Amino acid sequence: METELRKVKRDGIESLILWLEKNKFYEAPASSMFHLNYEGGLVEHSLNVYKVLKNNIKRWKLNIDEETIIICGLLHDICKTNYYKLTVKWIKENNTWVDREVYEKDLNYFPIGHGEKSIIMIQNFIKLKQDEIIALRWHMGAYSAGVLTDKELSIQYCNAQKIPIVMALHLADMEAAKIVEEFNVEIPTCE
Repeated sequence: METELRKVKRDGIESLILWLEKNKFYEAPASSMFHLNYEGGLVEHSLNVYKVLKNNIKRWKLNIDEETIIICGLLHDICKTNYYKLTVKWIKENNTWVDREVYEKDLNYFPIGHGEKSIIMIQNFIKLKQDEIIALRWHMGAYSAGVLTDKELSIQYCNAQKIPIVMALHLADMEAAKIVEEFNVEIPTCE
């Protein structure tokens, strides 16, 4: 992952790479209960999204620069760094209650929206382009909080969809989580 991030030639990228390492990005899970909810799951998911995104952009012949693909693909979920904590909970397995170590969200850690949090965390180190900001903000698509119930947010999301990287990132995130990771399939390469 660091090799790809170093292809980004923006001021602050080395500090961002160091921050990821110091803050255990590489050890974090991708979720608490769903896809890749184990140590190292976040980096695995990030690499999957990046590979799917890169392949799809090539296949669809979209004009999106490599730095944008790297930043959006690899860092879309940087907000999950320091977000999950291990805890012991009683879980029912085969009709028997057992205590298991599971990940739990730390809802007090920088309590702001998912996409917005990633943008802010990245911009603490490197400057993002407008399309990158919009793609990161909406990478959850209609799953973003409020989109389905707030008319203004719904309009914003519809307008954001007109930017190719926005839909490409959202679809890559979904494809990685719901196909590649859930069904344990290899990512086909687009030659």
